[in-house]
Amino acid sequence: MRQGIFYVILLAFALSLLSSCTKEDGYEYQGSFNGGKQAFDDTENNMAVLLSFFDLSLRVNACLSVEEEEFEAMQAEYLPDYRLLLGKGGEWLGLKGQDTLFRLITDDLPLTVETAKWKMIGYGNIAKGEMTMTCQNLGEWSLEALGVEGRYWKSSALLKIQYKGEQLPENFGESDWVIAGAGESRAEAGQREEKKLAFEVAESLVKISNSRYLFDKGVLYLKIKDGSGKEETVKAEMKSRLDKGRLLQVTYREKIYSYSDDSR
Repeated sequence: MRQGIFYVILLAFALSLLSSCTKEDGYEYQGSFNGGKQAFDDTENNMAVLLSFFDLSLRVNACLSVEEEEFEAMQAEYLPDYRLLLGKGGEWLGLKGQDTLFRLITDDLPLTVETAKWKMIGYGNIAKGEMTMTCQNLGEWSLEALGVEGRYWKSSALLKIQYKGEQLPENFGESDWVIAGAGESRAEAGQREEKKLAFEVAESLVKISNSRYLFDKGVLYLKIKDGSGKEETVKAEMKSRLDKGRLLQVTYREKIYSYSDDSR
């Protein structure tokens, strides 16, 4: 049975802390918490929120792609915590109780069909904001996120995401993906000091199907800017080590820190 709570899946990936640290040959420092690691954690969490919009859209798409008599069963499997309701002008509403948690505006094409363009607007207490998803080619989408709010940050980004598989995807977590793009997050006022966190994918991020990580491989360049205008750069490189989990190497203030989790 597939998991139905889209943001729980993605945030579980993002919030998995790489707590067991090992010293790698050629590296000076074992993993320790620092500003560079904090920037990576924040970026991964923010990207999890962004991708939760895409995951939810894929799940809705799967429900809308079946025959009418199969719709209720698909909804129970893919969206057990929501009820889909067709609104005015062809919009789909995602309801939980009496509350509308998202609106999905489609162009009457399945999201997996070339040229399809969907917009999701979130109102939930986990994520708010909007994302426009355009299917550029079979298995390839552009994602434009505007003001997507997580717990502490508000993020905007332009991502390109490519599906690696034979069958069309029905969710994010159980599929293989390659992701590129860039974006920026701003710390919400009142939560912490004013801060901006920009990211750019330097080497495509790879998500392996059913992995416990949001990203298994790839390189991110991060820029941290505080309220005084001070700016710092961070490089975060992820490497998949098969049965040994993910190795994360963070370059911060000219030092390299390694983080790994060998637990299964």
